[in-house]
Amino acid sequence: MALGLWIVMLLCNLLLPLVFIGMGQKFTKDPPKTIDPMYGYRTVMSMKNQDTWEFAQAQYGRTCYKIGWALLPVTALFLSLMWMLRVPVESMDYCFWQVGFVLLEAVAVVIANYVPVERALRRNFDKAGNRR
Repeated sequence: MALGLWIVMLLCNLLLPLVFIGMGQKFTKDPPKTIDPMYGYRTVMSMKNQDTWEFAQAQYGRTCYKIGWALLPVTALFLSLMWMLRVPVESMDYCFWQVGFVLLEAVAVVIANYVPVERALRRNFDKAGNRR
């Protein structure tokens, strides 16, 4: 039972990196074409005009793809550590560690996506959204 539950937890934890790899591929190959307040990389700078929108979506796709691949070994290492420490999968400690790791990973992903995309936008566009 414990091995089956551990495999389920492995798949759940690998979901976030795999989603980001998939999003990266999607946004790189087929980004949102028009400025959409519901879908895409949406910040004030990215929504200034169509040019900043297209640039931000492509940059976001590349960043998501890289971050997803970087998260895979980190996630596997964390789960391996939990396995080596023999933390019982059925224990509340295991659940708290898992939830804490996923939350930390999610916050890190948001920051790791935001910073490089916004820097690239600031390097390529002025505050009004005109190309430099």
